[in-house]
Amino acid sequence: MKKFYILLTMISLSVPLFTLAQWSDDPAVNTPVCTDPGEQALCKVAIGANDNVFISYFDAQSGNYHVMLQYLNRDGFFLWSQPVLVSDHNQDSWISDYDTRADHDGNCLTIFSDIRNGNTNPVIYKISPTGQHLWGPDGITVSTDPTEEYSPVLCVTSENKVVTAFTRSTDSNYPLVMVAYDENGNTLWQEGGIVLVPEGNFSYWVPVLVPVSGGDFIVVVSKRNGTSLYAPRYIYAMRYHIDGTPAWSQEIIISDAGGINSWTDIQVKPDAHDGVIVAWHDDRNSDMVSSAFVQHVDGDGNLLLVEDGVELSLNANHQRFYPQIAGEDVTSGDIFLFWYETDYDQISSGLTGQAVSSIGTRLWGQNGKVIIPLGNSTYSIFGADLQQEQCYVFYGAYGFGTTDVRIKATCTDRGGNFVWPAQHIFISNTSQEVIHPYISVYAYQQWIIGFTSTRGGTYDIYSQNMNDDGTLGINPIAVPEISAPEFSMFPNPVSDRLTIQAAPSDWIRISDPAGKIVWEQEVIDKETVIDMSFLNPGIYFVTVTGEQGMLVKKVVHAK
Repeated sequence: MKKFYILLTMISLSVPLFTLAQWSDDPAVNTPVCTDPGEQALCKVAIGANDNVFISYFDAQSGNYHVMLQYLNRDGFFLWSQPVLVSDHNQDSWISDYDTRADHDGNCLTIFSDIRNGNTNPVIYKISPTGQHLWGPDGITVSTDPTEEYSPVLCVTSENKVVTAFTRSTDSNYPLVMVAYDENGNTLWQEGGIVLVPEGNFSYWVPVLVPVSGGDFIVVVSKRNGTSLYAPRYIYAMRYHIDGTPAWSQEIIISDAGGINSWTDIQVKPDAHDGVIVAWHDDRNSDMVSSAFVQHVDGDGNLLLVEDGVELSLNANHQRFYPQIAGEDVTSGDIFLFWYETDYDQISSGLTGQAVSSIGTRLWGQNGKVIIPLGNSTYSIFGADLQQEQCYVFYGAYGFGTTDVRIKATCTDRGGNFVWPAQHIFISNTSQEVIHPYISVYAYQQWIIGFTSTRGGTYDIYSQNMNDDGTLGINPIAVPEISAPEFSMFPNPVSDRLTIQAAPSDWIRISDPAGKIVWEQEVIDKETVIDMSFLNPGIYFVTVTGEQGMLVKKVVHAK
């Protein structure tokens, strides 16, 4: 991958780099993010300023799971010549889930747990579009509690504040911990944040944070009746102001029907009117049959659907798992969802969808609309989205076992009818094991999918865009006017001091032909003078990065 990037840099010279679109238009190829030796895993995708793309992941080539970050523009060109090392602090021998988001200034926030202090505690980093650690080289340690704290999540509020939440693994129960920061990394609440201790034998488990209006946020969290992984789970929600005070008089019960095990994901999305939509599957009847449900809570904490949620399908002979929320229609209030469906014995599988009205009516029939009929193939579903009154569904299709997985997508209209002539398209079409596919929010008329792939024999990180017309590669519709940061430099060739004229707040990097950065600095004054006498003679590349993108020029150093 590094050689591939360097080749492009050398042939580009003074051409704006993002004129060269790098999203592959071939589903058998995709765009490699990191194919270095060793194992890379668990990528996340966040959309920043100008629809540019942050992709974070863990890299174990050093023997320890380092946290890495790469930055691409919206056409898939790498804006950094090499990934930024976010953290090289020791991880456990395995990694838990983590979270990566972009703030409203275009910076990347990533939070994860490591054992730098001897315990598994969350730490949070803020990285700028120029790769700078804005909250210090070691980030901010969110907690130093001696208990284990895994899988932290975060959200960026409408006022650009940052809230994180996680559970604390005590022996008797699992408290929920929430901590908030301002843009500079200062804590907004008392030391240690807000710690919610569950009542009785209950334990908090797997929080989700959703920003809403006025700088508030809604936390959706489940409670287990006991600490066992097999203890029944119930789902609750509460809205908070950014000062940490509750906005509702009491927490809202999303479902206390039970039947949710500890490894079941709860899906949460903001609605169109300051509330949240929650979807899940459970076996509330304890009959070894799971079904999918949805609940809707408005911004005032009112349940808009029936108690314990609307069941998405009444087909008694099938099981339903992992419902994905596409979204809510702003005008009608209809909610669109899709899920993985099997027969009773979980031998045959397929995909199904349903539209639920604002009052809980199943609009696509009692059993929903079949997206993929039940058959001998195996599927998984990892995302759905509603855009321009069309539903987009992202899923995995298994061939010969778990090492032969294709990533695919389909699109339906509001009635559940296929939109694309081919009905289903390939996003990644090669024999591989696919682990933890992750889909970005919709931006620039496309989605970015990041995933771990074994196509090269080891676990590597790949990405791919998909346009909203079902095509891959550079968007043929949303091509913007190309611009780039203007800068000049002289003399060229240079023997000692190189002068660069660029806009303040731009970032200058000088790299050698191997891609190694030999000098970098933020532009302070109109002219930046660089002493290059310490460098060996040869060709170097000057990269200036700013709000308008990135521009690279070649300079010859001759003594």
